[in-house]
Amino acid sequence: MTSTSRSIAFLSALCLLFAAQVAMAEVKVSWVAGKTPQGIPNFAAELDTFINTATTEINDKIKSQDSLAKGMANASAYASQAATLQGYQGYDIFAVMGGGMLGVQLPTFSMSEIMKVPDKMSEDMDVYAGVAMGAAVNVGINAGYFGLKPLHRDLYFNIKFMKYDQSISDVEASMTTFGLQAAWQVVGFKGFGGLLRWRGVSVGTGFMLNKNNVSMTLAEGLPAVETDYLRMEPALTVGINSNAYSIPFEATTSVQLLYLLNLNLGLGMDFNFGHGDVVINSPANVYTKEQALGNGTTIPEEQVGTLTVDASTLDKSPSSVRMRIMTGVGFNFGPLKIDIPLTWYLSSGLSVGVTGGVVW
Repeated sequence: MTSTSRSIAFLSALCLLFAAQVAMAEVKVSWVAGKTPQGIPNFAAELDTFINTATTEINDKIKSQDSLAKGMANASAYASQAATLQGYQGYDIFAVMGGGMLGVQLPTFSMSEIMKVPDKMSEDMDVYAGVAMGAAVNVGINAGYFGLKPLHRDLYFNIKFMKYDQSISDVEASMTTFGLQAAWQVVGFKGFGGLLRWRGVSVGTGFMLNKNNVSMTLAEGLPAVETDYLRMEPALTVGINSNAYSIPFEATTSVQLLYLLNLNLGLGMDFNFGHGDVVINSPANVYTKEQALGNGTTIPEEQVGTLTVDASTLDKSPSSVRMRIMTGVGFNFGPLKIDIPLTWYLSSGLSVGVTGGVVW
């Protein structure tokens, strides 16, 4: 398994830890054809008891997840910054960078409150939090190099894209990142004796898309419901879908120190739309419980039905406007660049990634 595969699997599992229980449930029971249970005294009453018990216990465990769905949508928007060029604007001809970005929505930046999140998840399950992964290859060109220099400043265009699908055991994950951006170098380069080089100031905008879809079967996702004669397997299938679209506006600058180190800083504002879904539409097998009755009848253990749990929180939009502060540290090996970008969103969000490529 590659390191990328392990990362996707880990992030998928982390998403599902946040979303193991998600919405008020609609509970239905259907019976396997020809498998109507025999020998159970007063089966109609037993069935009513089983359905009522299952409905009560499932709804006690499964709650509405509006805040979680919104947090997942926000995290997806943050992850769209993958393969950023924020530290290397003002390049001479072209740039080709590739990398990944982890977006995280936290309920707060207070460490003491963050430490309480596991307990809150156990009690309420609707915590304003989320995590998403973005990855892309980003290709940019200096349009000024090819003769287009509006107001004597260079104009830059870049496109980024990556689609990734992975299936590992019971986890299935897919991710799509796409972006079109334009940047204008409003203040040009300045050198200071070769030891320090200021890359000037660049402003930019564009359109960004990030989609994360994860599904997983949880062996213990549902309560293990039992009555006198019936029991239910607690396996639960959970899906998380987050689709985030962003229109960013940003200004960035950076300095190169001693030819090796690159430090960048920027301010940005994102206008976001899209949705986050936490989906359950999961069948659970219902079995009779093997036992001998007092009248000499034995009830065998066999699957006799399917209990369907339909519980979803759908179409929760990300926060419409997000302010952010960007920074990062990079390393220059001639045209080869390795960069570690970090973004702080003022409403308790973070994104961090690793980017590498060639800037010429």
